Amino acid sequence: MLKQVTGGVNSRHSDEALRKFVRQLNKDDHYQVAYVEFMDKMCALGNKEHNPFKNLVQRLAYFIESNRLTIVTLLNRLKGGDSRLVPLDKFAEFLKAKVEKKRDKVELFDYALMLDIDKDGNIGEEDLKTCLRNIHSSSFFSNDGLALTSSQFNAPHKFYPTSMTGEFTDAKLLDLCKQIREKMVFNKVSYQKIFKLADAEKMGLINLAQFSKGMLSVLPMSAPILEKLFNIMDTNSIGMIDLQRFEAILRAEAPAQIPKPASTIADSFDWQENIIRRIKEWVKTQKINALDAFRIFDQDFNGLISKEDMKVSLIEHLQVPADELVDTRLDRLFRLLSFFKTDQIQQSDFERLLNDVNPYLSAGTSKSSTIFKSSMGGGFSTASTHDWKFAAT
Repeated sequence: MLKQVTGGVNSRHSDEALRKFVRQLNKDDHYQVAYVEFMDKMCALGNKEHNPFKNLVQRLAYFIESNRLTIVTLLNRLKGGDSRLVPLDKFAEFLKAKVEKKRDKVELFDYALMLDIDKDGNIGEEDLKTCLRNIHSSSFFSNDGLALTSSQFNAPHKFYPTSMTGEFTDAKLLDLCKQIREKMVFNKVSYQKIFKLADAEKMGLINLAQFSKGMLSVLPMSAPILEKLFNIMDTNSIGMIDLQRFEAILRAEAPAQIPKPASTIADSFDWQENIIRRIKEWVKTQKINALDAFRIFDQDFNGLISKEDMKVSLIEHLQVPADELVDTRLDRLFRLLSFFKTDQIQQSDFERLLNDVNPYLSAGTSKSSTIFKSSMGGGFSTASTHDWKFAAT
């Protein structure tokens, strides 16, 4: 293995030199190299991008998953009751005992402070959700997470308003948006350009830190105002916003154009899973196969199910109220159903949904089976390609 990772046949190290190196490594009782210890030493010496805070969050995520816990159950166990708030010192003790045993408590307390996103002195459900949700975000863990050690409300540069006293009313919001638009015109920048600057990772979604970076490129604003503006844009309360919501708020010129909490949608896939279950039940009740069901949902007969096709079909066949069929829900439904994560559902997607088996493994030789295999680009060896949690990422 060492021969391969050092260049294979082109390695600068001879076989004898590699054997001498292996002899110096610590071995276990079975004379096998202590792999974890070896990797820890290699990372400590050679990884210039080593980020101890990100590494801790990754270890925490692994601990939760491997022990089949949820964030809520973990916090309840640590607190010893129904409360979901764990003091920083107690959470640091947990990290020392279960997650990062080699680090001292002082260092782990600093990391607990970084995990405390809302800076209330406790680790809560939203704190951990935010950290785990951003585990692949480079901006979130930039500078080893040092930006998270202090509250966002301690920024030295204030813009509007200069005092946090009083409510952030619709009038203040509209006034702020107007000033931002005027500054954008002066600087000759578009909404898309600001969002693109913030979305450096090209994910289509930005968090608070990225949003702040983009907005500060246009106009100096205090951190509290940035947080309030971001929270108004985050109508789904998921800690992320897309270009559509970003632009809609900044364009607002009247209170009616500002989304209210009543119009928010819960951050879960419960509605989508319920729709999927109802589609399956409807197909069984109608006593039709997957191909026939697909053709019925394909309202314009173009061989693909669009979001408009899905809307009409859900209203007509499943009697789903039209006011439930908002874009955000349909986006997530298609994200679950579409194998290629597009805005179109193929026949193969319906086959996987209704039969819950891999179409490649079917023994049928019909034209539809050929279409399914061709449209998905090959075969898999697994019994099923339908995994909700995997499909949603």
